[in-house]
Amino acid sequence: MLFANAGVVEHRTIDDLSPEHFNKTFAVNVRGLAFTVQKALPLMRDGDGVEGLGHPSQYD
Repeated sequence: MLFANAGVVEHRTIDDLSPEHFNKTFAVNVRGLAFTVQKALPLMRDGDGVEGLGHPSQYD
């Protein structure tokens, strides 16, 4: 079982969202998870699973 958790949260309004901030957040939260799973898959056995975890602060 792989428990994958990578995340960064910087609360901003849509008016304050810059391309740089969006790219940083996407890189950590999405790419980090995707490439962690990609590297772990060859090490996993039948019946193993992947759990993607988040943090409640992302919903504030």
